[in-house]
Amino acid sequence: MDNMIWSGDILWLILCILERLLALYAVYHLAEPGIRRLNDQITWWSITAKWWPRHTLPQKASRDGPMLYEALPTHPVCIRLLIIEPDSLDRVVRGRLVIRPLTECTGQYEALSYVWGSTNDQHEIIVNDCSVSVTRNLLDALQGLRPRKEFRVLWIDALCINQDDMEEKGQQVRMMDQIYACAAEIQIWLGQENDSTAHGMLALAHLAAVDGSSANTPPRRFIPVERDGLEDILGRVWFSRVWVAQEAALATKATINVGSQSVSWDKTSIFRFLKRLQYAENMSLWQEGVACDMRNLRDLLELGSRLAGSTIKEDLMGAVHERRHLKCVDPRDHIYANLSLAKDAKDFQVDYTAPVTDVFERLYHYTRIKYKDMWSGLVEPATTRQ
Repeated sequence: MDNMIWSGDILWLILCILERLLALYAVYHLAEPGIRRLNDQITWWSITAKWWPRHTLPQKASRDGPMLYEALPTHPVCIRLLIIEPDSLDRVVRGRLVIRPLTECTGQYEALSYVWGSTNDQHEIIVNDCSVSVTRNLLDALQGLRPRKEFRVLWIDALCINQDDMEEKGQQVRMMDQIYACAAEIQIWLGQENDSTAHGMLALAHLAAVDGSSANTPPRRFIPVERDGLEDILGRVWFSRVWVAQEAALATKATINVGSQSVSWDKTSIFRFLKRLQYAENMSLWQEGVACDMRNLRDLLELGSRLAGSTIKEDLMGAVHERRHLKCVDPRDHIYANLSLAKDAKDFQVDYTAPVTDVFERLYHYTRIKYKDMWSGLVEPATTRQ
């Protein structure tokens, strides 16, 4: 019996080794050039990458533990990137954090936009050979986006920022607009698919005219099953969070993922997507029994279209007010999530150690001082328009 067990273990190890060799081949022969350049810099871990995943027990890591996070250099400005290994036989998500100057990795990574989800539902992944707890929704996103045959380079706030280091968190949040703008693509994870997902995503793809062939003809009327699918997709929690406005609006390219279904747009097609959506909502046929509230998506597309066209940004107080109905865990993020969307927020400091009331009072005085002439009635508001 012992010999049979050992034979099974040896067979498992051989399969794991073969799997890693196939993954290595995929990295250097199938990856896109930009990603391959970054992969070329990854150390020997990605080549030998733990041949015995079932037998090696990873050490539990605290988020501020030295094995998980090294201090980020400030000159040059750096970020962490998570290199996700291909799908494995044991289905465990594995990866490694690497530190790179932001200016040297532009266009060589993707950024994840998602909802953290309940912290009461935690699951383990392996990062830097340590066991790290993540929420169920993040695990679903990692498993859903993880390729079968190659490595993937991602920026994920929950893992790439040391959430226990308030100073680092403040510095990285202040850079969030640069991080998302420098990403090759923003992967938006809305959650798992259901029976109506395919119909809703088909309707979104039609509005986005992703294939280009339908771009010159008006959108067709949707059937009830597509409306139900749209209502399910646009009713996902992601659309109600305050950070998504920045993350989606700054994207060079964005892809909505619902399970295995996806729809994409970029800066060159966002205006067309917006106007086709507005046309559909304006149609009398749309209003007769098949209408659904698409305000969540429309607001994001309008913001992204304005930024893509370098249209005037709002002032910070106005931006916070405009998106005050969106949700966040930390009330300070009602302000911090709007910094890159405001025209006057360059000097507003991010500080997660300050009390919430102090941060909001600072916004008040920041606005008062920034617009002191208008505040005092010395200058008419119209003179600030650009």
